[in-house]
Amino acid sequence: GGYEFSGQYMNEPVDDETADFQRDWINRFDLMDLEKVDHQLFITVDPALTKGDGSDYTGVVINAVTEEGKWYIVKAYRARFNPTELIDELFSLRRMYGMRLKGFAVEKTAHILALKPTIEMMQKKLKKNLEILDVTTMGRHKEDRIRALVPKLERGEVFFSEYCGDLIEEMLAFPRSTHDDVLDAFAYQLDIANSIGIPKRGQTREQMMRPIKPRVQNNV
Repeated sequence: GGYEFSGQYMNEPVDDETADFQRDWINRFDLMDLEKVDHQLFITVDPALTKGDGSDYTGVVINAVTEEGKWYIVKAYRARFNPTELIDELFSLRRMYGMRLKGFAVEKTAHILALKPTIEMMQKKLKKNLEILDVTTMGRHKEDRIRALVPKLERGEVFFSEYCGDLIEEMLAFPRSTHDDVLDAFAYQLDIANSIGIPKRGQTREQMMRPIKPRVQNNV
């Protein structure tokens, strides 16, 4: 059961009956099927810049949002990066998903601000603008931001590919998971993946799918 799963993988058991995120909310999808529906991509990154044992991970979530506002999580993972590796990862994500990428957000921290000159230099060298958006906690407690995901999951509007193991482990063990870096990045999707949504009256499908003005500011 869920209790045994959490204990085995996260060392912090959470009973299914009291868990914030229920196992039966984990809906699956095949990535091959995603190409059959119109969608745009949103990437959120919760950065950490240390690689030592016991340090935080960088969490990354790639989310495909459909016209109906459903979320298809293409990939969600955690990894430890030093500053150079993190910058390389950001450019790699932009290069890999750029054609459909509608929002690319990184949590604004002192560490990220310190990397800004290096990122700007790399942008000039590669002639490629990352177009990163700032996201911040806005004074919200991390657990509250994460719990704000519950209604969307409970309504069955979120689907997960086979490449979301790190995220699902953190969800099922929340709030006692050993790590919550991917879950934190997932919560930031609520700030930038404001649904493409159902067309407004008189709005064409082409207008609906155009990039929208983000609710956050450009960083670099």
